[in-house]
This record gives sequence, C-alpha cells and structure tokens, in this order.
Amino acid sequence: FFESRTGGSSLEDSIRHYQRGALSRHLRGTMEMLLRKYENPLTADRLAALNQKTNSVKAVIEDSARQMLDRGHHLNDMVATTERMRESSRNFHSDSRAVHRYFWWQ
Repeated sequence: FFESRTGGSSLEDSIRHYQRGALSRHLRGTMEMLLRKYENPLTADRLAALNQKTNSVKAVIEDSARQMLDRGHHLNDMVATTERMRESSRNFHSDSRAVHRYFWWQ
C-alpha cells in the first residue's frame, strides 16, 4: 500500500514522505503512531489471533444456530406425528367400540 503511494519500501521512507507535506500537520502525529503500531509484527500477530478467535466463535455460533433450527424442524415433525397418532388412536377406539357393540348384540 505505502510502496505504491510513496515510492518507498520501508516504514521510515513512508513517514518521511508524509512529513514533507503529504498530510496536514494535524494528522501527522496520528499517522506516525498508527504506522508504527501496525508495522510492528507483534501487533499484527495479535490482530491475526483476534481475527482467528473471532472467526472460530462465529463458526461455533453459526453451527449452534443451525443445530437449533434442525431440532426445531425435528420437534415440529414429532408434534405432527403425535397428532396423527392421536387421531388414529381415537379412530381405532371408536371403531373398536362399534365392532364390540355390533358383536355384542349378535
């Protein structure tokens, strides 16, 4: 990024370029601090580690949500099956009573 804008390849070259007037005086201190902070490999590694942790937590949450939706679908299927079984049970009960009465009188 800085190579294409400044023509330099190092952090110090980038800072010198911006100190010569490429940025207003107001932003120079902030820019220098940010350049030094994010050029530091330790800081970059921490950011990469945080991004990795964030992505792993996101994956766990997505997986949990997917499992909850699957459970919800399974529960809905079980409720529908239970309703069908209840209706079948009622029909069987009424039919068996009718058969019992029919044979009782014969």
